[in-house]
Amino acid sequence: QTCLQAVALGRDPRRFLAQAPDPPSDESVEAAMQELVSIEAMVGGDQPQLLPIGEVLVRLPLEPLLGRAALLGALLGEQELTAALLVSTGGRSPFQIPKGMSREQALTRQREFCGWSDALAAARALLCWEEVVRREGDSSAVIWAKTKSLSPVQLAALSRAKAQLMRDMRRSGLLPTGGAIAVRAIEGSEDDAAAAVLEVVGEAAGVMDIEEEDEEEEEEEGRGGASSRQASTATPAGGMGSLDAAKEQLLVALLCSAFPASLAIRPRRSTPQCRTKAMGKRVVMISPGSVNSWQEKAAAASDTAPQWYVYDEIVVVGGRGYLQGTTALEDWQLAMFAGLKSKDPGSSEGKPIELDGFVSLRSGSTTTSRVLGLLRQELNDALNWQALVALRRAAGGS
Repeated sequence: QTCLQAVALGRDPRRFLAQAPDPPSDESVEAAMQELVSIEAMVGGDQPQLLPIGEVLVRLPLEPLLGRAALLGALLGEQELTAALLVSTGGRSPFQIPKGMSREQALTRQREFCGWSDALAAARALLCWEEVVRREGDSSAVIWAKTKSLSPVQLAALSRAKAQLMRDMRRSGLLPTGGAIAVRAIEGSEDDAAAAVLEVVGEAAGVMDIEEEDEEEEEEEGRGGASSRQASTATPAGGMGSLDAAKEQLLVALLCSAFPASLAIRPRRSTPQCRTKAMGKRVVMISPGSVNSWQEKAAAASDTAPQWYVYDEIVVVGGRGYLQGTTALEDWQLAMFAGLKSKDPGSSEGKPIELDGFVSLRSGSTTTSRVLGLLRQELNDALNWQALVALRRAAGGS
């Protein structure tokens, strides 16, 4: 992000950052610049220059890869879901383990939102929370969250972050005026759609300052508010919290775009060990708190095919790495969207496409290889066109 800002100011990041009181290493600066070049945010060389994608990314308060994911979300026409997904990725999870509940019981509730992606589970929980607030009010939303082993405080914080990100996306041209989000706007409001969402989730009424209720208050609610609790415990049907399976599968592209090189493979589903490029030969496992955590009973009944995942970070404890924020990938999602640096020596001739020196995309059909190579290039071209659209919109064009 610092290199991107330096280029936007017309500076060479290498010389500019070398003058900092505590300058970064030359290797880290070069790696950052290569990353920006690989996502077509800028042209390298002695005088780096921003490309359209870079001009959009510099307007967003996100790391470049997360900003590129936001750009892809705009291309898919799913700006609000994209914002929910990005603010739910990494950081503190809204899911919690209540006193007296086992980890497995808490995971069962988490998997009710999504059984194969931590990020999508958190995003769906956030959208459902906002839906309950809109339909039934703040108090019912707090009750609903607690019955789902969710933190009302964290959900409210994520809702505020989502609304702010939508505002930034609007200003950068990624959120069109009168787009899909505007249907939730308050009638007569002249503010942007993000501000409307803030009003919907009740920021003005103090939802963002929700505190955990003590046990005495909860008992009182249980005695006098049984009908309210009964109406609020179910996950809302319809609305933003309900997503069809096809759309969710496609939106995995956002996570692959945000963490393109963070790939892991479980060579055999019957064992918990995974491999990543970052950890080399060291043992890696999926975090026990993930919806994708290894389950011995399920593994015994599964096939032997390898399973791929995208993750947001690795936490090392006692020499063992644990993958955080994992999402299970299907082969077509990996082939289409994953990889930061791809090497295509000739997919038109049936040769494999290499991703970050870790994944090799092979096909027994020359036609399939050629189509895959073309589709990946078409996706990159589409992102560039979307960036041009965003820049025109931000400048006041239609």
